[in-house]
Amino acid sequence: MNSVFQHCYEDLHELTIKRDSASECYQLVFLLFPEDTVYRTEDLLSRHSTKPGLWRNHGRVDNIIFFLNGEKTNPEPFDDHPEVSKSRFLFADPLMPILRTEKGTIQQQATAEQYAGKLDALYSDKLLSFNKITRPSSLSAITIAATIRQQLSGVTKSADIPDDLEFFSSGMDSIETLFLWRKLKSALNLLTFAADIYSCPSISRLSQFITKVISFQAAERRGDLQTVGTILDHYKGEIDNLASFIAVTSMASRTFSHIVLLTGSSGSVGSLF
Repeated sequence: MNSVFQHCYEDLHELTIKRDSASECYQLVFLLFPEDTVYRTEDLLSRHSTKPGLWRNHGRVDNIIFFLNGEKTNPEPFDDHPEVSKSRFLFADPLMPILRTEKGTIQQQATAEQYAGKLDALYSDKLLSFNKITRPSSLSAITIAATIRQQLSGVTKSADIPDDLEFFSSGMDSIETLFLWRKLKSALNLLTFAADIYSCPSISRLSQFITKVISFQAAERRGDLQTVGTILDHYKGEIDNLASFIAVTSMASRTFSHIVLLTGSSGSVGSLF
């Protein structure tokens, strides 16, 4: 195909096809554009970080956003980073100024490496903050409501939200909803979804919902244990019956012309020796 990865910016390259007489039978695109010598696919790719020779797709050239200051950015990875918390801003240290070129533009890679330690500490602290949440000693309707009230106050910076008032009527936004869900998930060790907060958008309704979920999960775990116990008792009986059958049957009185060993029979017929 005579494909060439042409550098675009940073680690992104545009896939292009250069016209070549030796590869003409494979370069059908030039049948549509006979006057062109190069076909630009406008696909952006980057080298795979661990697999040499392989490339990863990163969107299209026309997806790139050009800012007035001349900077470029690819919006494709934005979905992986939907928000930046107010507590995650890092101001430049006067003793560690942002590095610039002779033209005055910022040396992005060098500056990022210079601040790598501070950035890592900043985000590791965010992860630890969820682990530091105090969990209630017991899970009841009262303690669950108190936990929701406490975490809601921390997220919205408001300590006087009535139990029956809807969160969004008091100005709560989608980012705060996501943070509240994360904190409740950590505090209550509960498998729920952020959408549940939209369905039950008040302290009283959400506490009732979570109480029901906890009761259901506890009953489900008890049911699983009962099922496992029943299966275990069944096979214990089968093993006892097999042992008594072998004891009654006199193996010594029987003669065998062949001995067969079957291995690996868990997932197929097995190997015969």
